[in-house]
This record gives sequence, structure tokens and C-alpha cells, in this order.
Amino acid sequence: LDTLTTNQSIKDGQSLISIGNNFAIGFFSPGNSSYKYLGIWYVKVTPQTVAWVANRNHPIIDSSGVLSINQYGDLVLYDSNNPLLWSTNFSVQDQVTTFSVAQLHDSGNLVLVQDKNKKVWQSFDHPTDTQLPNLKLGLNLKTGINMYLTSWKSKDDPGTGNYSYKMNPNGSSQVFLYNGSTPYWRSPPWPSKNLSGQKLFFVNNQDEISSNYFDDDPSIMTRVVLDNTGLVQKLMWD
Repeated sequence: LDTLTTNQSIKDGQSLISIGNNFAIGFFSPGNSSYKYLGIWYVKVTPQTVAWVANRNHPIIDSSGVLSINQYGDLVLYDSNNPLLWSTNFSVQDQVTTFSVAQLHDSGNLVLVQDKNKKVWQSFDHPTDTQLPNLKLGLNLKTGINMYLTSWKSKDDPGTGNYSYKMNPNGSSQVFLYNGSTPYWRSPPWPSKNLSGQKLFFVNNQDEISSNYFDDDPSIMTRVVLDNTGLVQKLMWD
């Protein structure tokens, strides 16, 4: 129930659910919108609370969306009108893979493994508006991937909004809030420490410049979210 292989697909009305029943991935319509998006949301939280969106700028106009793994081992999303709405775009396109599986973890991380652990793509490397525990914000100096939050356009539209929340590119333990390309707020520097039931970590070495947090109590679900007004807040549920 938590994995997808090359001979399977997810269609509208179907979903994968993580083994501990924490998160689900499937198709949803935000707010009052009739458009469909592929997203990851909390299973136990109501109303539906989405933590990640794949095709945020390419909505599906009907119920024909399909998520599957192609012959090259990539996760691909398409509908009846578009051959490709979104893809992990991780594989070498001229090499057919013999093994590929996607798994939704209890952390909310969607992980794609190719060729028996030789290649890995994960949704935590491509966050949208939400930071979950263990999800790093910052720059991976090996891959060049920059992990940061971007707001939704509105409650009805998960498309890329005006606000972004990024680690300081100069390597200090600060996070900047941007409106477009203009920074207008920054956090004070902080070391690795414990704070209010969570552990905060900052890493600056030859591999990465990043920050993340861990909750001391795994029964408490938390997230840091950047909303469409530029407000950054931490939300918590039992």
C-alpha cells in the first residue's frame, strides 16, 4: 500500500498510504478549485492538509490524471490532454531500468529507488511550502540542489507564489524570507540546540549548507509552513 512499481499506477481516487498511516499521496483539489493536483497530505489531520505538491504549476482539469513509473525508472504524471505534466527526470533517458520502486515513508518523504539503490530521488529535495521534521533547507554542494520553501499563490491555487524562505547562501545559520527577489526578513543566527521539544541543526561543510529540525516526541506531528501572505509559522497536532 505504500509502494509503487513499474507495473502499477495511481489514478484519481486512488492513493498510496505510508506504513504507519501518517501520510498519503494521491490526487486532490485545493479549496474551492475544481483542478486536480498530485500531492502528499496528512492522513490523520482534518481538514485535508497538504505538505507537498508535484504539478503545482500544471493543474489537471479533469479526473484523468495518472502517476506511474516509466521504462526509464522515472516517476511520471500525465493526463488525457498532456503526455507529461511532471516527472522526477532523474534517469538516463537512453537506458531502460530493470528495477524501480517509489515508496511513501512515514516522514512524508516520497523516495524513488532505481537499479537496487544505485540512484535515489526524494521529494524532500524538492519541497513546496512546507518543511517537515528531517527535511533540510539549504544547498547541497554536491548535487547543486537548493532546497527552500515557496508559498502557494492562494488557498485555492498551489502554484508558485511570491514568497520564498531560504537558508543564507553565505553560510551563516540564518534563514531569509523573500518577496520575489527582495529579502525583507531574516532570522537571528542560531547554533545547533534544543528548543521547545525539538532539536535544531545547522550544517556547513564541503557537502552542504543546511538546517533542519527533529521532534523529540514522535507522536506530535509538526510542520513549518510558508503561507501566501508571507507568514512563516510552525503548526502542531497531537
